[in-house]
Parts: sequence; structure tokens; C-alpha cells
Amino acid sequence: MDSAMGALLARFRIGTKISAVVGVLALTAAILGSLGVVGMKTYDDRVDDIQNLSQRALLGEQLHGLVYKVVMDSRGIYAAETKEEAKVFSKAVTETTATMGALTAEWKSLLPADRRDEFVALEKSIREFIQIRNEAARLGVEVNPAEAEKFAGNDTSRANRKRLGEELERRSGQNLEAIKRANSELHDFSRRMLLLMLLVGVGGIGAALASSVVISRSGIARPIANITVSGIASPRSPG
Repeated sequence: MDSAMGALLARFRIGTKISAVVGVLALTAAILGSLGVVGMKTYDDRVDDIQNLSQRALLGEQLHGLVYKVVMDSRGIYAAETKEEAKVFSKAVTETTATMGALTAEWKSLLPADRRDEFVALEKSIREFIQIRNEAARLGVEVNPAEAEKFAGNDTSRANRKRLGEELERRSGQNLEAIKRANSELHDFSRRMLLLMLLVGVGGIGAALASSVVISRSGIARPIANITVSGIASPRSPG
């Protein structure tokens, strides 16, 4: 086996043999570099997805809190004895519903294009809630608090509020589960990529070292030894 390897290596120049070892190392470095670039790109994309999910979860929680704020301010309108007393609560309602509208638009913009259809029902409930509460705020200061309560304190309004609260809670739970799942997948991906890069690095360096040992023994050291032995065995005759 060694003699066959030596005969094969003897066909190549020393520079070619050394270049082969360097080529193995260069190929290993290139593969590691490519894996690093792909790994970082994938990692960054998944981190962006997690941040997007986190923002959506936060927006859902904020909207959920604002729903209850609007409900409490609406009750302030109903409890007011005069239109003047209702003004402060009416202003709070309209300011909060404006914030809800902005948060809803921001949430929708964070959704992938292929998932925006899923947001239609929730967006409709939010807009209905805003319209009902804004109208109640208007009636409280332009007509009277009793008329505002009559408009927004009925079963239809309560059903809208209940449906909206349940949907926001459901979406919040879904987002939290998606964040946990994405974090777990990111951890698994990082571990697999690290293991792959380690295997490629160790394998490439190992192959280069093995090649250099074989080349040095069979392609360099042995021919030199053979030349030396031949020189000793066949001394030059005196002139």
C-alpha cells in the first residue's frame, strides 16, 4: 500500500503536493465561510421574526388594556349628571380610541402579506368597538349622558366588547406560543449549525494533516532516503 502510494505521489512535483494540502485547507475555509454566512443570515431572519412576534404580542396586550380603559371612561359618561361633567370622560374615550386605531394599523403592518386575511375579523371588531364608543362619547356631550348609555350600554355593544376581548386574549396566547416555538427552533438551529461547522473544520484540518503526513513520508522523505541509500551503495569511482 505504501509503495503504491509512493509510486503515485512520485508522479507529482513537491510543489504540486504542497499545493494539494493548501487546497484542502482553503476548501475547508471556504466551506466554513459559506456556512457562517448562511448561518448568520438565517439566524438574523429568525431573530427578526421573533421580534416581529414580540411586537405583535405587545400590541395585542396594549389594545386589550385600552378596551377596558374605554369601557371605564364610558361608564364615567353614563354616570355624569350633566353634559359638562361628561366632557372629560368623552375626551378620554376619543383619545383612547384614536390610539387603538393607530395600534391596530401598526399590528396589521407587521403581519406577513399571506396572513393579513386572518386579521380581518379582529380588525372589524376593533373598528366596531371604536365607532360605538365614539358615538357614545359624542352623545354624552351633545345630547345627554342618558342617551349615551342607551346607545352603548345595550346587549349589542356588550357582545361586541366581549367578542373583542376574547379575540385579543386568543391572539395574545397564540403569539406567546409562537414566540416560545420560534425561540426553541432558533436554539436548535444554532446548535445544529455549530455542530456542522465543527465537523467540517475538524474534518478538513484532519484531512489536510493526514495528507501532509502521507506526502511528507511517501512523497518527500522516502524518495530522499532512497536517493541517499543509492548514493551510498554506488560510490563514484575515482577518476
